[in-house]
Amino acid sequence: MIRNIPDGWRVEKLDNITETVRNGVNLNQLDEGNIPISRIETISKGIVDFKRVKYINDITDEQFKKYLIHYNDILFSHINSPTHVGKTAIYKANKEIIHGANLLLIRIKNENADYVNYYIKKLKEKHYFYTRCNKAVNQASFKQSEILKILIPLPPLPQQEKIVKVLDISLALIEKQKLLLQNYDLFLKSKFIEMFGDPIKNPMGWEVEKLGNITKVQTGKTPSRKNSDYWDNGTVNWSKTTEVNQVILNDVEEQITDLAVKECNMILFPKNTILIAMYGQGKTRGKVVLLGVPTTINQAFGAILESESFDTLYLLKHLDYLYETIRDLGRGGNQENLNLDIVRGIKVILPPIDLQNKFASIVEKMETIKTKETQKLEHLEILHKSLMDKAFKGEIG
Repeated sequence: MIRNIPDGWRVEKLDNITETVRNGVNLNQLDEGNIPISRIETISKGIVDFKRVKYINDITDEQFKKYLIHYNDILFSHINSPTHVGKTAIYKANKEIIHGANLLLIRIKNENADYVNYYIKKLKEKHYFYTRCNKAVNQASFKQSEILKILIPLPPLPQQEKIVKVLDISLALIEKQKLLLQNYDLFLKSKFIEMFGDPIKNPMGWEVEKLGNITKVQTGKTPSRKNSDYWDNGTVNWSKTTEVNQVILNDVEEQITDLAVKECNMILFPKNTILIAMYGQGKTRGKVVLLGVPTTINQAFGAILESESFDTLYLLKHLDYLYETIRDLGRGGNQENLNLDIVRGIKVILPPIDLQNKFASIVEKMETIKTKETQKLEHLEILHKSLMDKAFKGEIG
C-alpha cells in the first residue's frame, strides 16, 4: 500500500489507467525480413533497440493493425531471468514495428506514459518484481493479473510532465557520460590498430606465438561450500567470473580461509596476472581482467601469468580485441566453453617490447582518466536515484 500521498495526488491501479495490456503475437521470427518484430532482447538496454529485433515476412492485415506498436507504448519484460523481470522500455520512434511474444505491451490512457514508465522503473530498482515473481530454473515470470494490480501514485498531469522533464534531463546526463566512456575505449582500440594493425589479420607481419609458449596458463578451484572452515572469516581473496566486468580487479566479493588454501592446494595468483573467463553466463566467456590485487580464483578462470615476453597491459588489451575470436574457440554442448588447452593455444602478435610498453603507457593514462569519469557517472546515477525518490514523494514540480 502506498502511504503519505501528497495533497492533490491520487492512487490508481495500473488497470484503471491503461487502454491496452497484452502479450505479443507469436510468429516465426527471422534474422532478415520485411517487418521488424520485438523480442525480449529488444529492451535489454532499457530502450527499444532496433539492433536487437528480429523480422517477419508473413502477417495478416488484422494482426498488423492489432500488434503494431504505437508511440509511447511501454514494453514490459514479464518472462525473463529473475533479475531482469520488470524491465521496461517506452517506444519513441516513428518506425513500424510489431509487438512480439514474451513482452507485454502497456498502452496508457489520460496519463503521461513516461511518468508511468519511470514509476515502474523505480519499482524494479526497489526489487518489487524480483521479490514477487514466480521463479523457476533460469527463468521467472510475473503474471499479467498482478501487473494490473500495481498501484500508481498520480499527481495532476502538469506535475507529471514536470517530473518527466527533470528525470529526462538527469537520464540524458547519464547517457552522455556513458557515451564519453565508450569513446575513450574506442580511442584506445583505434590507437592499438594504428600502432599494431588488425590483431587478427596482422598486416604488419609481427611475430605470432601461442600463449602457452610464452607464459604459464593455470586455473583455480572452488573450496567446498559445505565446509564452513573454508569460508567463515576468510582473509584470502577468491574471485569468480562474474567479476570480469571491469579492466582491473581491485576488489573481490568473497574470501576464503588459509585452511582452504592449504587443504585445497589453492594458488594465490599475484598482481598483474591476466584472468580470462573460460565459461560463464551470457557474454562472460572470453572476457579478460587484470588482477590489481593477489587472489585465488575459481575453475572457470584461466590465469595468464606475467612474463618478460610481453607487456601485461598490452596483452590484456590485445586479448580484449580478440574477444569474438576467442569465444568462437569454445567447445561443448549447450554451453560452449573454453579450457586451458584452448587458452594456451590462443595466438597473439608480439611487436617489439618497447612498442608494447609505449602502448601500455597510453592505456595507463586513459585508465586514469576513465577512473575519474567513471566516478562522475556513479555520482550522476546516485543523483538520478535520489531524484526518482523525490519525484514520487511530491518533492518535484
